[in-house]
Amino acid sequence: MNVSAVSNSALGSPAPRESSLVTVLVSLGCELGLFDELESRGAATAPELARRTGLDEGSVDEWLGAMVEAGRLELDPDAPRYAIPARRLACPPRVDPNGTTLVALRPE
Repeated sequence: MNVSAVSNSALGSPAPRESSLVTVLVSLGCELGLFDELESRGAATAPELARRTGLDEGSVDEWLGAMVEAGRLELDPDAPRYAIPARRLACPPRVDPNGTTLVALRPE
C-alpha cells in the first residue's frame, strides 16, 4: 500500500488530494522515525524531537511546521509541543509478509 493511498483515507487528510510535497514529507517522517517517536514517546518541541531522533533541529522544525499545515500534527501554541492527533495514523499501516496489518488506527 502506498503512502498517498493511505494518506487520503485512514490518515484523515483535510483535502481530497494532497500535494506531492506533503506526500513526500509524510513518507520522510515515516522513514526517519519522526512519527514513530511522537507516537511512542508523546508530544515534543522541535528541539526535543531533534535530540530524540538525532536529526538537525532546523530541519525538524521545518518538517513539523509543514505537518501542522497539512493537518498531520497538532501544535499546542503555549508549549509549543507537537503531537499526532487522536485517532489519526501518521504512517501507512505496516503489513507483514503474510498480509497481516501490524499497525492500525490509534485507540481513543
